Amino acid sequence: MKLVNPTDILNGNTFSYIEVFGVTNGIALATKSNDILYYIYDRYCMNPSCKCDDVILHFVQDEECEDHKGVEFAILLSLKNKKFEILNADGISKKQIQGIVKNILKSEGEAIQLFKNRYKEMKAAGEEALQGGKQINKGVVEPLQIKTERNAPCPCGSGKKYKKCCGSN
Repeated sequence: MKLVNPTDILNGNTFSYIEVFGVTNGIALATKSNDILYYIYDRYCMNPSCKCDDVILHFVQDEECEDHKGVEFAILLSLKNKKFEILNADGISKKQIQGIVKNILKSEGEAIQLFKNRYKEMKAAGEEALQGGKQINKGVVEPLQIKTERNAPCPCGSGKKYKKCCGSN
């Protein structure tokens, strides 16, 4: 497992599963739509105290396809209700994105379960990184506590307001 900076975890940065665990510990994800291959990079909040249930999926088209080179987009997918929001789109229409994502969600049992398992692994890795970051020179240093205003964007990176995401304890 790659070492992750505890401050980045507490600040709500998201991390790619492959970036943290590497390709050998998990499968690389891809989907095909209209004979075009898209690689999928799944990103998660690693803060174990954050109760978000989202995954950011970043789709990048295979470079072998000359007709649609440079196409990429990202969505925010709720693992709880399986709804998604398009975060950005470059070289592709929203209708095409919706078709690609709906195809992935059709295999609901497999894809969603894989993302839920990876979500748990990333939260556990975040907990481990924070535990390892507590001790410095025999003294114990508590993790940095960041005060987030209720109406501010959630620091976990979900795109929701803090009061609707991690602040709704």
